[in-house]
Amino acid sequence: MSVIVPVRNAAQDLAECLTSILATEDCPFEIIVVDDASTDDSAEVAKEKGARVVCLDQRSGPAIARNRGAAEAQGEFLLFIDADVLVCPDTLCRFAGTLQKTGCAAAFGSYDVRPSATNFVSQYKNLLHHHVHQEADRQASTFWSGCGAVRHSVFLEMSGFSELFQRPCIEDIELGMRLIRSGHQVILDSDIQVTHTKRWTPWSLLKTDVFDRAIPWTRLILQEGRVANDLNLKRTQRVCVALALLTLILLGMVAWQQPAILLLPVSVFTLLLSVEWFSRWKPRRPNARHLAIVILLAVLSCFAISVPVETSLLLLPVTVVLCLNHLVYRFFARHRGRSFAIMVVPLHMLYFLYSGLSFGIGVVGHMFQLPWGTGVPRPNLHTDGPETDYGTRYTQKRVT
Repeated sequence: MSVIVPVRNAAQDLAECLTSILATEDCPFEIIVVDDASTDDSAEVAKEKGARVVCLDQRSGPAIARNRGAAEAQGEFLLFIDADVLVCPDTLCRFAGTLQKTGCAAAFGSYDVRPSATNFVSQYKNLLHHHVHQEADRQASTFWSGCGAVRHSVFLEMSGFSELFQRPCIEDIELGMRLIRSGHQVILDSDIQVTHTKRWTPWSLLKTDVFDRAIPWTRLILQEGRVANDLNLKRTQRVCVALALLTLILLGMVAWQQPAILLLPVSVFTLLLSVEWFSRWKPRRPNARHLAIVILLAVLSCFAISVPVETSLLLLPVTVVLCLNHLVYRFFARHRGRSFAIMVVPLHMLYFLYSGLSFGIGVVGHMFQLPWGTGVPRPNLHTDGPETDYGTRYTQKRVT
């Protein structure tokens, strides 16, 4: 097993990542760290841990970094691990076992339910990723390079990751689609779980989901001409996106005549959260802050109750979304409590909303060949077809 870890300016995360890999049991392996022109001491940390280090002269992105690492690899299997991921002592053995027993070309796992970052957005993002992968089909329709393994021979056959992606994007999804299109089998082994140490913020979440995932993924789907009923693209999730957009349109139409209706989502959410809080919260000595909270909840709750019946129909599409995702919210409630699950709802609705808007942007960009979602391969860029230049540097290195 050749473990390939691309890194850029993540020395602390890398040290933890390599320490976890070095704790591997009962599996022969090598570690190759590809330093993507870091300005910190990532390369030195990797050398101290005994990894073989490949340094890139200029920032090139994880796709090129992984290809360079694969060109140096000697193992039968290539295991790609992100620098902010901690593996378990049996992770490598589990991958080797899955690839050998099933005969598949590639396999990947999921994050666990113990992300290192404790802030709300990080917990939400990582646990949602875990749930999506745990509920997905075992016969995968794509690939994930955060913790995924590929047979070396197949990786060479596919010419590696597309080097048209110059930043962390959907290079792993694109490789997975090519693998499936070529007749190879990709397995999602949900029993293989790793810990994610990345700390998400609202801005990094929005930026990654919209610009690095949704828009380029939309253009890739339109280019491929098919949508797999799996992972984030399940039919129920697509229905939720449509309902979220419908809710926004209806809310805008009603707010044009009744601006106060914009308080309705806030009041309903606050009412639900207050029921949960007060069912468990018994303050010994109520103070001014407690009194202010009670007054605010009372005002918003009264507003929610006094909304006209015809206006309250706005809640119908939201209710459908909640029903379609009841397993998601039950999952959050089971692992982080009911209060956390209630707080997830508006953020999850926002996720559906910006996913729909991103899809629209991706469609427009695809129709008019605009540069939005850059990095998505297009056949007219290459005279010999889109696949011949995907891993040019990787292929040339192997030949040399």
